[in-house]
Amino acid sequence: MDEKIIDQNNLEYTRLQKKILKERGFALDHYNPDYIQRRIAVRMRARNANSYNEYIRILDNDAQEYNRLFDALTINVSQFFRDPSVFEAVRTQLLPTLIREKKQSGDSTVRIWSAGCASGEEPYSIAILLKETLGVEMKNYLISLYATDIDHQCLFKARESVYSKESLVNLKKEYLDRYFTILPNEKYKLSDEIKNMVIFKYHHLLKDISFPALDIIFCRNLLIYFTQEMKEQILEMFYKSLTAHGYLIIGKSELLFFSKARYYFYPFNSLEHIFRKERRKGLVKDYTGGERRKKWWWGLEQPKEKRLGVTVLIVDDSAFMRLTLKNMLIRNGLEVIGEAENGSDAVEKYKKLKPNFILMDILMPVEDGLATVREIVQNDPQAKILMVSAIGQETVVQEALQLGAKAYLTKPVTPDKLVATINSIISETTQKR
Repeated sequence: MDEKIIDQNNLEYTRLQKKILKERGFALDHYNPDYIQRRIAVRMRARNANSYNEYIRILDNDAQEYNRLFDALTINVSQFFRDPSVFEAVRTQLLPTLIREKKQSGDSTVRIWSAGCASGEEPYSIAILLKETLGVEMKNYLISLYATDIDHQCLFKARESVYSKESLVNLKKEYLDRYFTILPNEKYKLSDEIKNMVIFKYHHLLKDISFPALDIIFCRNLLIYFTQEMKEQILEMFYKSLTAHGYLIIGKSELLFFSKARYYFYPFNSLEHIFRKERRKGLVKDYTGGERRKKWWWGLEQPKEKRLGVTVLIVDDSAFMRLTLKNMLIRNGLEVIGEAENGSDAVEKYKKLKPNFILMDILMPVEDGLATVREIVQNDPQAKILMVSAIGQETVVQEALQLGAKAYLTKPVTPDKLVATINSIISETTQKR
């Protein structure tokens, strides 16, 4: 394919990404770009759109197309322990903290809501974690685990609690053996012990009364279906439904930072999109000036003794992506000393801050990533630049490497892959010396 056509497609795709992020708060760059583009192509063919720009115009004129698009993007994703790292954070961080605080306050109630529960995999996963965490202490707590949806057929299936093998791919073998029975038709039946922990109800987020005094609300990959105005209304309702310092867990592609909700929730684990309610609503408004709030939203401060002595400049026009990368780096002992949202700003900050590494996006305003790599490497041939971009075309990858980038990662990138690549570059540089 002609490189100019590829460039044009990339620019149009970036416009579509930004439109969906702005209007629905859904970050496409969290997902594998090849998968996302294939799913979008399904909708483009259905609507006879020959380019991303044409599809953008369809979204402008038909609000219902967003719902059809999100249906295409999220198809066949209802599984037990979907996004295992989220449930691992719930198991190792959230639940131990919650139970410790319950014991300290003498509160023996635990109230949880799984909103948009589909066919029940999520609330049953939560029930398993509660059983595993509390063990024999379960009898000391009054547990209310609500699971709601607006699809009666899904609720019927959830109450049946019979699942295919595909729904259990993320389930630990010990949980499978302990809580499921294999049926003759190669289906799996959940034990009554877990099934009876969950209360299924029909509930419409915008019309029905919420549950009060909740400790945790799971609402993952549901907010994307609502307009920004409706989303703010739902988040306000969640705030009122949670106890003081209760927890809200949203989808990993969904954002609070650009919502009014940033004023009354703060990150408990920002990588896994787990938030806590700020007891005094509005207190977080000083996050731009208050050091405490800045650390909450822009990454936890790394203790000096845990730092690895590696400094990084992050260059990306997406504030969400900068936040994500920053948290990945800080939690692994690297120090982020600067951020830039375009290539021109990156050149100036590199000269001023002299970081050990640069993480560089490609499609940015003012000056793109490839032009920026060329300019920085011309002035400093020893510059260590790691490209992190949603563009995966081999011609673009090779051009970046020829211009002087040390490595190239395609979004989405995991913390392990990011840190391993940086360590590999450090090791290679050391050996050459």
